[in-house]
Amino acid sequence: MKNFIFLLLISCASSPYLDSPDPPSWMASFPDFCEEEYLCAVGEGKSINQADDQAKSEILKGIQSDVSSFSEFSERENSSSHESSANMQLTLSSSGNLKATEVVERWRKDENTFYSFSKVKISILLTEINAELDPLLKEQKFLYRDNNLGSLLKAKKLESKISPLLSEYEAISRVKRERSPSLNQIIRRIQSKRKMGISLSVHISGDTGQEYLVKNLIKSLFIKNGLKLSSRGKRVDIDGQMNIHPINSKINGFVQKKVELTLSIQGRARESKLQFQQVVSARSNSQLNERIKFEIKKFLEDNIGNLATI
Repeated sequence: MKNFIFLLLISCASSPYLDSPDPPSWMASFPDFCEEEYLCAVGEGKSINQADDQAKSEILKGIQSDVSSFSEFSERENSSSHESSANMQLTLSSSGNLKATEVVERWRKDENTFYSFSKVKISILLTEINAELDPLLKEQKFLYRDNNLGSLLKAKKLESKISPLLSEYEAISRVKRERSPSLNQIIRRIQSKRKMGISLSVHISGDTGQEYLVKNLIKSLFIKNGLKLSSRGKRVDIDGQMNIHPINSKINGFVQKKVELTLSIQGRARESKLQFQQVVSARSNSQLNERIKFEIKKFLEDNIGNLATI
């Protein structure tokens, strides 16, 4: 088979495509001409470039199909609703570009119809995925070992990036990759921490009229993350300062304000500080207030790991 591909490459050296009324043998069954260490596909187009791009697209579709089928197998094997829901959030981020795709041979059927037989080496795809996946797994393991609720919530949040890459790797390699900690281990430890309860004290100072809103957003965020608020729980004190300054807008029809929020968090495990600073724009003051609320809420959600320090 290697000799066959080599000869094809030699035959393409003098011409960018095979010009023949008879289709090449790979048109009938291209998988028979694809070695085990490659993923292959045939693409069709009105030009050489279109045919090459379509071949890449077909390889990508094959990967996506493999990811879906392998994820379904993993779901049945693990019988975990948490892991299943995460695995189905597929992005194909690493293999999506397929930069390493090689053209084995092209065929021109007629003046406006071209075919491209292309391949990509599996080992190259796995190396690209590992370049993104390994640092994320390392960070998740570090957060898990920290054994602080905030760190555990960060570790769980990383799963949205880890799971699609892991699904790609396993589907392409056809090998179940062992990992520690697993998502289930992280979730079980979070659930154990949640049972402890939190005695939450929030004080936000300032004269913006939004202080009470920020206080309620923090409390609702703790509850949303399944944290039990109890006067007998582990104490977490959050002190904040909020300032909002009007800014002369350089955009016609818009009003702007600069929002500054500083939070100091004191928990059983550690102390931490958070700072939010952003210029917010809107067409009216009422829209501006809603926009400020949205941005602060997003900031707090992104930093729940620093707020829940137990």
